[in-house]
Amino acid sequence: MKLILDEHINPDVGRQLRRQGFDVISVNDAGLRGIGDESLLAYAAGQGRVLVTYNIGDFQLLLREWRRAGRSHSGILFVSEKTASQRSVATLVRALKAFFSAAQVERERIDDQGIFLKRLRE
Repeated sequence: MKLILDEHINPDVGRQLRRQGFDVISVNDAGLRGIGDESLLAYAAGQGRVLVTYNIGDFQLLLREWRRAGRSHSGILFVSEKTASQRSVATLVRALKAFFSAAQVERERIDDQGIFLKRLRE
C-alpha cells in the first residue's frame, strides 16, 4: 500500500515512515503544494496512492461526488485531531504504521473508500 500525505501533515511523518521502509510521499515531495482537493485525489488515484488527510469535511463530500460519478480512487484515510494531533509527529507515525500492519495482515484494500485512522491505545 502506498500513501500520499496531504500538505497540512508535517513532512517529518513521511520522512520517518520512509526510513522504516514504507512507500510514502507528501504533497510537498510531489511539488503539489496548493493543489485543489479534487486534483489531489485524482493525482493520488493516478499514482495508486491512498490519500491521508485531516480535511475530513471536504474530502467526504468529494467521495460522495466521485461515487455518484462512478470515478475510482485508491482510498482516503481520514485522521482526526482526536486520533493523532497534527502537532504530534510520533503519534501519527505510530498510528500509520499500525494501519499498514493491520491492512497487510487482513489484506485490506481501501479502494474507493474513506476510512478513519484508529486511535492507538496508549
